[in-house]
Amino acid sequence: MTEKAQSPLQVGRECILKAVGRVLVVEIWGIANDTIWISFPTADAILEGTGVELVLQEESGFMSYHARVAVGPKDTSKGIMLERAETATHMKSRRDWRVPVDSPIWIRLKGEDEKFKAQLKDLTPDGSLVMTEANYNAGDLIEMTFQLPESPTQSLIAQIVYDDKTKETGVHRFGLRFVEAEREVKESITWFLYEKIQETHPKQLRGLYPAPPRTRAS
Repeated sequence: MTEKAQSPLQVGRECILKAVGRVLVVEIWGIANDTIWISFPTADAILEGTGVELVLQEESGFMSYHARVAVGPKDTSKGIMLERAETATHMKSRRDWRVPVDSPIWIRLKGEDEKFKAQLKDLTPDGSLVMTEANYNAGDLIEMTFQLPESPTQSLIAQIVYDDKTKETGVHRFGLRFVEAEREVKESITWFLYEKIQETHPKQLRGLYPAPPRTRAS
């Protein structure tokens, strides 16, 4: 029943690293006590002592570990060493406010023309789960085109942070993190989530998910 036995931190697992404005898909190369050795897929090193966040996606939501850079070598191809600053905490706002959706969308790799149909299965302020026959990979940037009720067709850029290609049907599950979205798109998603959540959690909503300002017509 120790934390070590229950921890989702496992060698070989891919996760998201947030550091000084960057969002990177990294792989855990090694773990020893509170030290985590991860890959670092960019030549731009970050300084020792820099605070970072390591995010893992679970079936029920996201888990976040706060850490700092313990060793940041100049040769980042050898990875970097993190030192955990505190125990992991579930990001409950994302997990609790994940709204089920079943809507057809279009996706394509950023910068490419070929589009694929997909099914949007759930939505959060920062990401979504989609199912598609498109053969993409974790780390890919995609353009997602969708339409929410009472909203025009909209697009945003997302990064695949989780992929599951285990289904024999050929339909893959991709967890997406939104990385580029216009203000109007963000507001549209926020209002959609707010109205859906208000139906089931009206009291809790005020404190944990305040309503966005709506511009009134004069």
